[in-house]
Amino acid sequence: MLRFKVIIIAVFFLSVLPVVNAENSLRPEAKVSVNSVIIGDHFPYTLSIIVPRNAVVTFPRPDSGFGSFEVKSFQEKTVKNTYANNAKKVEGVYLLAAYDLGNFTIPTMNVSIQDGTSKRSIVFPPLEVTVREVSANAADKGDIRDVKPPFSIPYPWKLIAAVLAGLAIFSAIIFALIRYFKRKKAVDEPQVVIQLEPYEEAKRKFESINAGSFLIDEMYKEYYSSVSEVIREYLQKQFRMDALEMTTSELLVATKSFKLTWETQDTFRQWLQSADLVKFAKHFPTRIEGEEYLVQAHSILDQFYDVYKSRMETPSHSQGL
Repeated sequence: MLRFKVIIIAVFFLSVLPVVNAENSLRPEAKVSVNSVIIGDHFPYTLSIIVPRNAVVTFPRPDSGFGSFEVKSFQEKTVKNTYANNAKKVEGVYLLAAYDLGNFTIPTMNVSIQDGTSKRSIVFPPLEVTVREVSANAADKGDIRDVKPPFSIPYPWKLIAAVLAGLAIFSAIIFALIRYFKRKKAVDEPQVVIQLEPYEEAKRKFESINAGSFLIDEMYKEYYSSVSEVIREYLQKQFRMDALEMTTSELLVATKSFKLTWETQDTFRQWLQSADLVKFAKHFPTRIEGEEYLVQAHSILDQFYDVYKSRMETPSHSQGL
């Protein structure tokens, strides 16, 4: 009978002991890194508990209410194989911040533990935290000081003047050398002058006159004189006659030997006389007449050039030219 009672008592203690050990093994803890923080600073608030390895821990949601504190982030961490009897330590770390000054309380927190079919709730005690202003520390008050008065820095005027003078002299020497070598190069290099044929030269002068503003500015006397002078200069260079000094009559007599057609000779005569009338203010042409005068000059130049080419094909004339 006594043996039976001992067995009953042993079974009772064996059934109650795991429950007591389980309650004691939870070891819930709530803590903050500091009890006094500066307004706006972030600080961690940690809830930790030791539970069986297969248990599921549910921490309060970040928006479930933390009093005057604002939750910036939340992280759940598990430390395995740290404790005996297949236990694990689970931590819920909240990053908090406060934006009001004073003493505030982080309220009690309820953590739910699900272990198989068993579910329980653990209550974590409240914590006091003081939120202070930035300059609360006496050591910090000395950081803000009055602005020091300005002070003068001695300026090395003599050194600056010497440097500027040296730069000026150096620049003058470089400029003189560059100018000297440019002049020397210009003297040493032979000047290449391209001599155009009289016909090509006359054509270019006509183009220059046409591009000018004689007709736009109604400078008809200068215009007619310039155009007629191009033809006279061509005759003087190409046929070696003193055409620039000849009168209209003398020039017509001198060109009779060219054996021009009667129409060409008559056109040339009228063309020369038109220039004389304008030059001596006996005729005031229009702009259209001036443009036609240049067209006739091109045609007359081509006629004289044909005469020159035909003479070059004749041996007797080519020797004379």
